[in-house]
Amino acid sequence: MGHKSICILGLGPTWIECPYDKTVWGINAVYQKAKRVDMLWNLHKWGLSDPIMHPDVLKKLNIPIMAVEPWEGLNTIIYPLDAILRRFKTTFFADSVSYMIAYAIYKEYKEIDLYGIDHIFGNEYTDIKPC
Repeated sequence: MGHKSICILGLGPTWIECPYDKTVWGINAVYQKAKRVDMLWNLHKWGLSDPIMHPDVLKKLNIPIMAVEPWEGLNTIIYPLDAILRRFKTTFFADSVSYMIAYAIYKEYKEIDLYGIDHIFGNEYTDIKPC
């Protein structure tokens, strides 16, 4: 078996450069732009007021969704938070990308490519910088 590799895909400007030559994990609404997403990540509580990430919309994607809680009718994989935090001897990570990278390392991926992770919304950088 060869080494495991993935691409983590966000909505920042470099998302367009993703070569789709390996498994693609997409963050939140990136599924609307990406050519392909093999697993979608939503590490927030399900918000029924968000039409882009509404569970009824996501059901149509027919892909696994990494989440913090299940939703009936969705192929949800519950993020193993306790195991990840123990593995890395921490109490939290700053953002979804950090949780994704930690999970990839936990699952022994050897190559992790990042595309579209170069985005900042509002005060995001200053809010998480101390982390």
